[in-house]
Amino acid sequence: MNTSDTNRRSYDIIGDIHGYAEALESLLRKLGYTEQSGVWRHPGGRKALFLGDYIDRGPSIRRTVQVVRSMVEAGEAQAIMGNHEYNALLYHTQNADGNWLRPHTAKNVKLHATTLAQYSDHEEEWDDCLAWFAKLPIDLGGLRVVHASWDERLIAAHPQWKKLSDDLLRCSAIKGTPEYTFCDTLLKGPEIPLPPGHTFQDIQGTVRTKIRVKWWLSSAGRTYHELCMPPTESVTHLPVPVELKSLCGGYP
Repeated sequence: MNTSDTNRRSYDIIGDIHGYAEALESLLRKLGYTEQSGVWRHPGGRKALFLGDYIDRGPSIRRTVQVVRSMVEAGEAQAIMGNHEYNALLYHTQNADGNWLRPHTAKNVKLHATTLAQYSDHEEEWDDCLAWFAKLPIDLGGLRVVHASWDERLIAAHPQWKKLSDDLLRCSAIKGTPEYTFCDTLLKGPEIPLPPGHTFQDIQGTVRTKIRVKWWLSSAGRTYHELCMPPTESVTHLPVPVELKSLCGGYP
């Protein structure tokens, strides 16, 4: 993105739609957008900036993708990748051994089932959506937005990873690689381990031993419960130890 263009424009930043197209269109309407020839536009020249997670969960996933994509292609919006689009690409891509980059476990199948059900009679459209997801930037450049966590160190170290190439996708599926750390941090957010013996259940019912954190806060003087993102009542109120400070140092 051209920096001078960024400075001249006003943006409406919208995140995590998750297939709720009716709510999205209601929001756009409240913000002053009108639908013209199938594209939502703002009469004052404002642009929408979508922060990812267009799929999974909601009842109108196809419509959500259509709204967002039509606005982007008409120049009325910018859109970046979310972890759900990233996960979908992993889910539908095989490695050299024929295994899926995102294993088709019961948990992963359940998380993606709503999307696949809504595209079950629209396979070509879904394939086209996956190709579009693969082109979405992780980092826009010129405007500091990212789906989950802005990590200046990682972004500065890997300027070539603003978009998800095939090599980046495949390497990011391997834990411990720089590519994995980059994608996991920016698209899902940093994690810290809970104290031994402590767990919690996420909204899908999966038992977790780590929490995603409010990375913009410093861990100094805070508890696991205070830092947990999204907030979860069952997470322990024990203080975060000093040795984990480097994993949650706060916004620079």
